[in-house]
Amino acid sequence: MSNKVEEEEFYDRRTKTIRRRYVNRGRVANIAPINLKHDHGPNDVPTVPTKLVQSKMSALNQDLLQKLRKMFDTRPVWMRHTLLAQLEPEDLAEVLRNKAYIPAVAYVMDTGPFWKCLVRFGYDPCADPVSAKFQRVFFYANKKTVKNPITAELFDDDEDEAQDKEKSKAGWKAEQERLAEEGFRPPLDPKRTHIFDGQYLHRERADYQLCDVTDPLIAKYINEVPAYRKKCWKDGGWYPSALFKLIKALIRAKYMYMWENHAPAPDRVCWAIIEEYEKEKANRPVAFDADADDEPNEADEEDEEEDGDEDEDGDEGEGEGDEEDDEDGEEQEDEKNDDEEDDDAEGEEEEDGDGDKDADGDEIMEED
Repeated sequence: MSNKVEEEEFYDRRTKTIRRRYVNRGRVANIAPINLKHDHGPNDVPTVPTKLVQSKMSALNQDLLQKLRKMFDTRPVWMRHTLLAQLEPEDLAEVLRNKAYIPAVAYVMDTGPFWKCLVRFGYDPCADPVSAKFQRVFFYANKKTVKNPITAELFDDDEDEAQDKEKSKAGWKAEQERLAEEGFRPPLDPKRTHIFDGQYLHRERADYQLCDVTDPLIAKYINEVPAYRKKCWKDGGWYPSALFKLIKALIRAKYMYMWENHAPAPDRVCWAIIEEYEKEKANRPVAFDADADDEPNEADEEDEEEDGDEDEDGDEGEGEGDEEDDEDGEEQEDEKNDDEEDDDAEGEEEEDGDGDKDADGDEIMEED
């Protein structure tokens, strides 16, 4: 796709001066995946791209397009950064350059347990219990919590804020590279950024799909589910609410241990959480039954809202456009762009990479 970059003057309201900037007037805006809300009807699931995207598909690399389709045939639900991590550098660069590739093969869920996940056209994860393993779990990793993550409350002070800044993305990556050079951890592998193995962190964000959690202790609770819910609910998806909370708490406990200690997380950091879960389950067995768990309560929804706000930490509204995720992809290609991070708050921004627009909707490339 050719660019048509023009230089123009504009009034900067912040500095109250006339400045110059470059605007790409050849770029087509609003190329993004179709959004589907969690509470949708069976006939609402997208089966084909938008007409605008279809009009761009003939100009795409057809071999690369077919690779992407095969990836969605193998796994119908992907987080965007996970999908990008599987691509070879030249394919990654092409997907990042031309925003029509992703919306040509998938739509995006913009609420619920698959929030901002890319989904194969025609497939509805909210209608198939098998999709439970593709659910997403995320939380703030740069916030300290009290001892038990199940009842954790965030607290912050000036010292915590300073620590958070030190553990920014760039700072975290530099620290991991230093540890790798000194032999304290394996080198960072861009193709493992989506994996949670309980041994070492591969990404500074606590944001995973359950199928990518390979830690044996936690994977047991993910895979050995006595019964899924009859319906995919917003608060825990297909998992009984208490079980999903347990899984998230276990991931949080091990993640925070690795975050603070730069070492594999022992199972003992999860024992108190599991003990509390089993005690509650023994005292109130009916409440832990999947069939009796079909109505999410207010506490569940509050938990979801709290974590939702984090995306962007956690992630952002993806129109497709997790800007943070785009950044992840570019990072593998020797990054050129800063990431606009995580914040989970439902609903949200447009496709990443669209950048600022002028009054005509053209993309602003840079300012002098």
